[in-house]
Amino acid sequence: MPVIELLSDSLINKIAAGEVIERPASVVRELLDNSLDAGCTEVTVEAVNAGIRLIRVSDDGGGMGREDALNCFARHATSKIRTEDDLLNLATMGFRGEALSSIAAVSRLTITTAPRVEDPSGIRPGTVVEIHGGVLKSVKDGVFDGTSMEVRDLFYNTPARKKFLKSPSTELYHVMDAVTRCSLANFATGFRLVVDEKESLVLPRAQSVEERISQIFGNAFLKGLVTFDESRGGISVYGLSSKEGTYRKSGQEQYIFVNGRPIRDNTLRHAVYQAYKELLPSGSHPVFFLYLTVDSRDVDFNVHPAKMEVRFANKDTLFQVVHGAVKRKVVSSHVPLPLNTTVPSGGGEAPAIPGQPGQISQTARSTQTDWPLSAPFGQGAPAPSGQDLEYGGPAPVPQPRYEPGQLSTEVPGLPHKLAEAIPMPYLQSHDFIYVGDVFAVYATLDGMAIIDHHAAHERVLYEKLREGFGLAEYRLLFPLQVRLPQKEFSLLATNVEELRHMGIDVEEFGSGTLIVKALPAALKDADLIAILSDVAAALIETGGTSPIEETKNVVAGRIACHASVRGKNLLAKDELNRLIADLDSTKDPHHCPHGRPTRIYLTQDDLRKMFKRK
Repeated sequence: MPVIELLSDSLINKIAAGEVIERPASVVRELLDNSLDAGCTEVTVEAVNAGIRLIRVSDDGGGMGREDALNCFARHATSKIRTEDDLLNLATMGFRGEALSSIAAVSRLTITTAPRVEDPSGIRPGTVVEIHGGVLKSVKDGVFDGTSMEVRDLFYNTPARKKFLKSPSTELYHVMDAVTRCSLANFATGFRLVVDEKESLVLPRAQSVEERISQIFGNAFLKGLVTFDESRGGISVYGLSSKEGTYRKSGQEQYIFVNGRPIRDNTLRHAVYQAYKELLPSGSHPVFFLYLTVDSRDVDFNVHPAKMEVRFANKDTLFQVVHGAVKRKVVSSHVPLPLNTTVPSGGGEAPAIPGQPGQISQTARSTQTDWPLSAPFGQGAPAPSGQDLEYGGPAPVPQPRYEPGQLSTEVPGLPHKLAEAIPMPYLQSHDFIYVGDVFAVYATLDGMAIIDHHAAHERVLYEKLREGFGLAEYRLLFPLQVRLPQKEFSLLATNVEELRHMGIDVEEFGSGTLIVKALPAALKDADLIAILSDVAAALIETGGTSPIEETKNVVAGRIACHASVRGKNLLAKDELNRLIADLDSTKDPHHCPHGRPTRIYLTQDDLRKMFKRK
């Protein structure tokens, strides 16, 4: 008896749906592709319960007659291609003819459509086709304008697929992201998004990419971008990317379009990152919008079920064109930020180098920074601008300390002269030497420690944010309006209490806008748009279904990274002492929230070994 059988059409369609239709956003993306291919100038997307209960996409495109309305649900039925050559020269968004059959197989679908060409009587005869789970239920005639695709009860007949959906807020985020990406690729088309019968996003037809970006993200966001444009070897690239200092802590706001189609491609993404190689701080990501036009014969869109990944015939050339275009523009617009090297007051002579008392050799001098080498940073140094570190308490009481050149002098409190093997006295107040703009060195009971002031401050803030106490509040005299992309606004609006727990007091203020009334003092000069965007990205990472503790950990880590003191901001002595005291009181003083060390210790034994004395 044979064990191999031919599957039924119903099962085949459900298997195909598993490849093409992953979530409600997949349905929205496929239906929008059909609307754009139909030549629409306006399209409306409606979603109820994040699209699980209802998705309706209506457009003013060409529409279909009765016969086409029935045939479009058959597997591999399409108007986009006719021959194998057409597959290698695609000019449309859709081409496989499997999206509608896949959607119809796992939902209750109704199409209402009428062809654009009117009959002599002036009436546009239309057709209504209703299909449940891939089975035709009814066909009716009527008079309509344009096309409306209505998808109800997605995955109602495949409960195993439905249980893998995320929370409604997460699924809605992906629906909004699909509409956003489609609208960025087609700025000349008007888009409207209605969520749970409330108008959520309205994008009138735009004249340029810049206008569409401004409609979605706001003018302030657009001002943080530079444009680039280049053509070479039949490849054209146009785009916008981050100016210096307008980076994000996640890669959410990165968009790549090839011949008008949104895609994902690590090679092109890497080309942009390489262009920022010398400018991008560790852990930061550039915002970019990349529009490429290539010969359709040099790109294969038929390699991914959802058509989100492509294959290029000339990937190396594409990399060079994108990398060159971005780097030339970014580097030319880069204004170096000077290191804060304010010379501290109270500095004395530089410490003597053995063999040359009172002098610094020319070789040594050429490798030093400009502040006096013997002056511990913080003696009269100003607090770094733009940072509220909360490390400005009273100066510590002076205590006996070891000074350079005292190798053979008496130190108060010790009965003997200092010798190489005699332990140093442990002081609660440390003196520091900065090495670069992030690392500070100080003496410990049995050696020395090197502290990364950014990582240390990040750990302190992380625990304060996570626990919701110990935060100095900065209440705004005039509440600040922050405009965000609709997908991020909707996600944050459902997590207002979590933000308030971390000291960010926000309220909804119309579509896409939050009102910020108060925030932690350490954030008062930070980029709130970047912070809230990264918080939304953190919520997406947790999937909206993770335990509240995990969500708090991720969100607190993102905010702490924004608020912590940066390189080029050198802390004064009392600020570093306060930072170390706060760090020692945390649950994990040895690591930042991302797992990097906050301090590295070298004992006297370690130093003796390094100097071959042991």
